[in-house]
Amino acid sequence: MVEEEVEQEILGEWNSIAEDQEAIAALTRRTKNLLRGFKDAKHLQRFLEKLYSSVAFSKLVNLLKITRNNQTRGDILYIAQSIFEAQSANKKDAPFSSVVSPTLLLWPVLIELAFELEIVVLTEQRFLALGILNHIFKNKTNTLTVCQTVEANLLVLDVLKLLESKEGNRKLTLKQHKCAASILSSLARHKEGRQVIIEAKVVERLHAFLLALPNEKARDTLIHKIGQTILRCVPLHDLPVTNGTHSAFRYLPFESISSGSLGNGAMSDSSEESEEEEEIGDGSLPGSRNWSFCSGTKKKSKKFSPPTNPYRSAEELEQYRRHFDLKSDQYEEDELRNISKIVPPNLNRQQIYEFFARRTKSIHGFRLIPCPDWSNSSGSSGREPFYIKDRNVCRSKLFKSLNMVLNPNSYRPEVVYDLDSLLLDAEQTQSIRMEDFEAATKHRISQPNAPLEFESRFESGNLRRAIRIGSHEYDLILNADVNSFGRQQWFYFRISGEGVCSSKSYTFNVINLEKQRTLFHQGMQPLMFSVKRYMVTRTQPVWERSGTSMCYYRNGFRQSNAEQTSYWSLSFTVTVPYDNDVFYIAYHYPYTYSQLMTDVVTWLRTPFPIGYPSYSMDRLRISTLCRSPCGNPVPLLLIDYDGDAKSCCLFMSRVHPCESNSSWSMRGLVVTALQDMAQSDEKHHPLFILPMLNVDGTVHGCSRTELSNEDLNRRWLTPNLHHHPTIYHAKGLLEFICRILDAKPAVLCDMHGHSRRFNAFVYGCKGSQSWCPDDWSQKDAQGDHPTMKKLKDENGDDDDTTSLPFFVQLMQAQSPLFDTNQCCFEVEKNRETTARIVGWRHLGIKNIYTLECSLAGSNQLPLQGLQHFNTASYFQVGKALMKVTRRMC
Repeated sequence: MVEEEVEQEILGEWNSIAEDQEAIAALTRRTKNLLRGFKDAKHLQRFLEKLYSSVAFSKLVNLLKITRNNQTRGDILYIAQSIFEAQSANKKDAPFSSVVSPTLLLWPVLIELAFELEIVVLTEQRFLALGILNHIFKNKTNTLTVCQTVEANLLVLDVLKLLESKEGNRKLTLKQHKCAASILSSLARHKEGRQVIIEAKVVERLHAFLLALPNEKARDTLIHKIGQTILRCVPLHDLPVTNGTHSAFRYLPFESISSGSLGNGAMSDSSEESEEEEEIGDGSLPGSRNWSFCSGTKKKSKKFSPPTNPYRSAEELEQYRRHFDLKSDQYEEDELRNISKIVPPNLNRQQIYEFFARRTKSIHGFRLIPCPDWSNSSGSSGREPFYIKDRNVCRSKLFKSLNMVLNPNSYRPEVVYDLDSLLLDAEQTQSIRMEDFEAATKHRISQPNAPLEFESRFESGNLRRAIRIGSHEYDLILNADVNSFGRQQWFYFRISGEGVCSSKSYTFNVINLEKQRTLFHQGMQPLMFSVKRYMVTRTQPVWERSGTSMCYYRNGFRQSNAEQTSYWSLSFTVTVPYDNDVFYIAYHYPYTYSQLMTDVVTWLRTPFPIGYPSYSMDRLRISTLCRSPCGNPVPLLLIDYDGDAKSCCLFMSRVHPCESNSSWSMRGLVVTALQDMAQSDEKHHPLFILPMLNVDGTVHGCSRTELSNEDLNRRWLTPNLHHHPTIYHAKGLLEFICRILDAKPAVLCDMHGHSRRFNAFVYGCKGSQSWCPDDWSQKDAQGDHPTMKKLKDENGDDDDTTSLPFFVQLMQAQSPLFDTNQCCFEVEKNRETTARIVGWRHLGIKNIYTLECSLAGSNQLPLQGLQHFNTASYFQVGKALMKVTRRMC
């Protein structure tokens, strides 16, 4: 109470004090002492907001303009710093409420103090002024407010003068330069700010300043911010492609849909959260870009009611009985039911792969069968640490991008591969074969200066255009998802020709990536497969992490439908082990649809190594869930289902095509389940497995969507039979299991990959962390296991917002790659249309999780340093998931 009385007294004095410089200085000293005495952060923040919104702040600014007393000036700067630090901590775009923004009064004074334009200022006070300026311009509303003033151009010119001046104090100069760069960077993030910088005509001078800076590590942040400012303010170039940025693949039945109400282009990165639910697309709820509840804090929502689920009638759901009725005529007629008999019995694995590759349907015919997929390649068994970035390479790449946008005539590309042209004369799928061995022996003498030959017309391949920009350097353009203008992430292509020379290094720049944040920043490397190495060694074919001189940076090419949003480049250099080699480069370990079907036949025929007991073939069955839009059968695996089940476990993967690691984890799960089944006659909960939900997207090398240009994990609430048949029937199958068979899954896990986080972790659902107040009172909403309740009771822990579900505890115990710190159990409004929340809310599945595995690797393995995951790592995660599921059931 005493503190509140003092607050009111001081605020009252500020409102009534006369324009007396000494009196205001004394009151400033008292205010500063009061701020230092606060112990409650929230109490302090409330007082600072009142101070900022009252006449006190304008009086402080006026005094700061005229005072030459260092103590008074220091007191005012301390108060201002406290206000703007609290504003930053508040994490709001809008500053503290005020009728007229005091920022308009303050920033010119701070500029004068920080840059010592006309007065002599103590060094420590200049540092304070610089810090306050940084806080001011970090706030979007503050920045936009400054841009609307007539003095905004003068601000830019003053900042530029600061950059061009030379101080005696090196530490102060660097601090000033970084502050100036931060101000310009903040301005350049907004259209109004870019206009101010352009009108000030300072871009060329900024570029000259960069070129003159010494090559020192301490100045890397400064160079980066000024470089990004320039790239945001200069006209960007269009991508050098024939038909614009629209995908080279057009699926005509869906083309009008994808360009209309169901999605019309590239989605921006809208969330740092799960990539299972990363984008806010048309399938999300209106006005849903809202809340965060990792701490379990309950917040009010503007809309309290969750969406309704259109349940299907029992008669409609009866169509799914054919998957479970072993005597049904429909089951016997199922296309995949007798797949093991359709494939000739004398074929080896490579021949089985060719059999399925030729039967796989696509929009355009493929050209070849890739050796890595044909040979069942896996990851290297050795330790593969992340690449440590070379700052000199990153600096060089930035300067190269700046030179291209400022001097367009310096970019003289030579197109050496163009998918758009080749698709006009594509060969039929039935004629494809594995020709890599022939290509690797075609040329006897290499020609180091000859151009490389590129190819991506194969299953899951993605490369649209290759452009030679140097004797051994190429710009690469990826194909957008089918019927889309964007979502470029996945790449997979072949390189061959007489230009392949082991004594040369080749630099590749993928120039139309969309993600700003990715683990390539941390040193994640792409994968390379050498055909000649496989031919020479004749050992297990392996993908290896490869690439030096790696850099991920903003470039000068404009994204589609975005005036000043640039693409990002991934640049890396590789060296091949043999002359005239044929080698493949991929974003991640490929796992194609044909590879899945080959695995299924292999499991049906010889699922285990010699030494495992025999088992009844009926304990592993395959059925056709539906056909994809292109006509490819979507497989459903049933393990240990004998026609009667009180419960089950259901697993899904590969709803996003570029998350191929989920298929490798699924392979580990299935193989572990079959091995457990072979070693024991004991009946377990039956397993229902959907190993590839997005077949067509995987076939066509998409990154996120299917042929309709829609994220299928945004369609679980109201899937369309014709546009999203896989999700429509997967949801129908799940409804049939829950409502008709009354065998609600004890565990449901949807498997994904993540390109921004390390390790493996899960997303689940807790009512206490839901956006909807109706969920807060739910018991067992987090899907706890009875053993978990017992642990709670023993530990006296009743807070279900912080306790870990039993499933998560078991995963932590089973896999060293699992990270509980990244697990999250929020139920967010903008995720209501995803599989996880639809299953939890509308079908009552408590133990429903999204398993995320990093596409890069781990930062918590016993050995120090960042390490890449390989296929064995993902297999181990799938194996751990199967072991945990058995414990849960």
